[in-house]
Amino acid sequence: MTPRRFGFFLASFSLALGLFSAMMTLSASAGETGLSYARIVRLSVVKGDVQIARGGTDKWEPAALNMPLQQGFAVGTNDGLAEIELEHGSVIWLAPNSVLQFTELALSNGGQITKVAMTAGTATFDASIGSQDVFSVSDQDFQVAPDGKSEFRVDLTKEGVAVSVLKGRITFQSQQGGQNLSKGDTYFLGVRKSQQTGLKTTPKADDWDKFVNTRASYLSASAAENGQYANAPFRYGMADMSAYGGWMYVPGLGFAWQPNGISSDWMPFADGSMMYYDGMGWTWVGAEPWGWVPYHFGQWSYTSPYGWMWTPGNYNQWAPAPVHWVALGNKVGWTPLAEVKNSAVPAKTPTFVLANRGLNNIYGYKTVTSLKEGQTIQALASSPGASGKLGTTSELRMIVPTARSLSLPGHEISPQVAKAVANTPALSRPPVQAMELSRPIAIQNGMSAARLVTSRPPAQMMIGGFGAMDDIGGRYGDDRSNGLVDSRIAAGNVLAGHAGNANSSTGAKPR
Repeated sequence: MTPRRFGFFLASFSLALGLFSAMMTLSASAGETGLSYARIVRLSVVKGDVQIARGGTDKWEPAALNMPLQQGFAVGTNDGLAEIELEHGSVIWLAPNSVLQFTELALSNGGQITKVAMTAGTATFDASIGSQDVFSVSDQDFQVAPDGKSEFRVDLTKEGVAVSVLKGRITFQSQQGGQNLSKGDTYFLGVRKSQQTGLKTTPKADDWDKFVNTRASYLSASAAENGQYANAPFRYGMADMSAYGGWMYVPGLGFAWQPNGISSDWMPFADGSMMYYDGMGWTWVGAEPWGWVPYHFGQWSYTSPYGWMWTPGNYNQWAPAPVHWVALGNKVGWTPLAEVKNSAVPAKTPTFVLANRGLNNIYGYKTVTSLKEGQTIQALASSPGASGKLGTTSELRMIVPTARSLSLPGHEISPQVAKAVANTPALSRPPVQAMELSRPIAIQNGMSAARLVTSRPPAQMMIGGFGAMDDIGGRYGDDRSNGLVDSRIAAGNVLAGHAGNANSSTGAKPR
């Protein structure tokens, strides 16, 4: 791209930001408006056949690494496994042939409410919760509630449910009453034979436990490495930045992060997919293993000679897709919501990504490095609507705060500008202190209660490279861990030990 064309490109962005400012001014005079919020958690590991169902429907679709999960979403595994990171350090690991659903993800009076329903399989929960948080796991027969920071494993079988406490303390509730359990305890609730109910000997750690321990150690150690550079109020996604990138001091930027192994013409927001979410519009789902924090917080900047660098910040709210939306002819595209820090821009610097076959077609994206004679770039004033076509407008209405309390956005965003803030990319919003401050406003959870998902995801052949298992026959884990899932509860011999069936790819038989 010639310097003249690149200058026009930047001028188009200035026009776009001017349109955003005008939108803010008009909305501020439109009268008071309400504002909804949603909690978002991260699908941080996808191996093999993993699927999600949105909003309590029984329509399953392939899951992707770094997909945001909302209240009502269900995650199901066949020959696959999944890991889910919550904002403040809690983690859920889902074994093969398992299904769980987030029945409630909310904020209340300084705490987080996280309620999960299990309908099949095996899952391990690391509940990193505070004194005002609510965390529970349940099905039609039981409910488990951790007492403070705890780790526990739940196995559902046709015979019943077994809960093993790995760290901390939990309370187990059923129709037969409550049971307080501590580290090392295993409690079995017999469904077919009630006489089997009671405390049991905890089996030795199997390969699923070893996998979970490996992942937990990785998340803890790697996240700590970023603390001196990115002091974020959350933990999800921080570990992968240490594992897949590095920090350096850049004049004019400060400490900035860059992924390992990128080429000179690499650009962010090019490897992944735009997915549409009700209430939040088009959302970027990065395919890179580190593609969570740098795509939803902070800011990208292009510096010569280093290329694209990410700087931390903007931690109060999660941004679905912090990009400039552009159009080339009748096609929609985007480029990072960023700035160029050096005027000496190499001719091969990528400029934007173009969706040749529609926004939701990941195989139809093209990185455009230069314009042909007569082509011009149009800066769009807002993101496209659900159809992804030009001329449609996205009706965004939610914010995604990262704090446990809603007091911050409730006090610092006035009713007059609430709607404008919700409809404006996070990185182009004015600083909080520059907003019109007003009385606190009530901010409600914008996600309605969803019905319980009772179906299992249909088996499907996964495409390699988009979350596929290294060995669809049952191996699991990332590059740091592999193993076979043993049977936790042998049929007809409850908690007598592991079945040791090397042909089994699940830790529990689905009900």
